[in-house]
Amino acid sequence: MNGKTHVVWSLALGLILSVFLHADGLTTAELLVVAFICGLLPDVDHPKSMLGHWFKVVNYGVKHRGFMHSLWAIVVFVFFWWKLLSPPSSFLIVGACAYVLHLVLDTITPAGVNWLYPFSFGRIRGPIKSDGIVAFAVLIAGVFFFAVAVILYLQLRVF
Repeated sequence: MNGKTHVVWSLALGLILSVFLHADGLTTAELLVVAFICGLLPDVDHPKSMLGHWFKVVNYGVKHRGFMHSLWAIVVFVFFWWKLLSPPSSFLIVGACAYVLHLVLDTITPAGVNWLYPFSFGRIRGPIKSDGIVAFAVLIAGVFFFAVAVILYLQLRVF
């Protein structure tokens, strides 16, 4: 999937989770920033990604859709964040969920994701091309999901 799709779906997920985590307005805004960054984080190893062009050091010697797109990256991510924010907080929950959502969205593309990299060479692949009409439909579905999340958030916060 492309960056726009990851951003829209991550923000929608972050907003829905903020409702379930009973976050106040300021915390919700912070959770959306976390969702935005963590939803793009697996692509930091790609020089043309939204985050990759800012962190060029990460691009050297790292295979795109390698370690950063694996179950082990999620484990490392959660472990370090857990140690940083002990006890775990809503930020860890939203960040980890946005990271996993990125991998799920990439799994449905023909390039797929090797969830057990480097211990396996097999990728789980799907039929949806990142630049095709179905990928555009996934983006539109993400926008719709985000709109529903905003309505849900406003209904539960305002009234």
